[in-house]
Amino acid sequence: MPQVRVGAARFSIAAKSNGERGGLGRMKNALRLLVMLAGAALVVGGMVIPGESAYGEGDIDQAEVARARRATAKYHDVAVAMRDGYQRLGPCVSKGDTAVGYHYTNLELVNDGVVDAEKPEILIYFPSRQGGLRLVALEYFKADADGDLATDDDKPSLFDVEFVGPIPPSAPGQPNHYEMHAWIWAKNPDGTFAHFNENLQCPPPPPGERTGPPPGMGGTPPPGMGGAIEPIGAGSHSH
Repeated sequence: MPQVRVGAARFSIAAKSNGERGGLGRMKNALRLLVMLAGAALVVGGMVIPGESAYGEGDIDQAEVARARRATAKYHDVAVAMRDGYQRLGPCVSKGDTAVGYHYTNLELVNDGVVDAEKPEILIYFPSRQGGLRLVALEYFKADADGDLATDDDKPSLFDVEFVGPIPPSAPGQPNHYEMHAWIWAKNPDGTFAHFNENLQCPPPPPGERTGPPPGMGGTPPPGMGGAIEPIGAGSHSH
């Protein structure tokens, strides 16, 4: 969830309409979409992002979590994610002494208006001490159908847990939206569905970098990563 551009490319993102509500119209370009996703990585408008403690481990649909893990295990290889349409958009996202990581976003999934545990709109990666990137979490994103913060009858849920939202815009052109972070590939002391992970700290950006590397570019982030990733299901990626 990042503040970036997509080179010279421009995208027109159509919002879905359910026939009962007006659609959100069209986002003007890809920049606004990416800023929208960047906002998803922030606590907006003072809203409290609930962690796992708000639900209790017994309240989570572990079978659906297992399906999400099986479907996304192949994305431990970031090259596979990129071949499937995920693009790195912006720098490592952090807040104070906590972090989320690098966001690889699939614009087609963002735009289709469908929430599917096995097809996350965003994959979250973090630098590993061995070099390269490690998949740590999934993020699900859905625009609010009517854009009204006072209503949430279209609030989605996955894993028997409701999304956070609707959340107000944090940047021009960003719609009200729902989101969910799911830390199913790395442990988060604040809970499976917490927003940030206090175990992680983003690496310092290279000199002169303000918005991160060009979107869609893979490879190894700059050195200096702080924090340690405690993986879930270490030793096997086929769960």
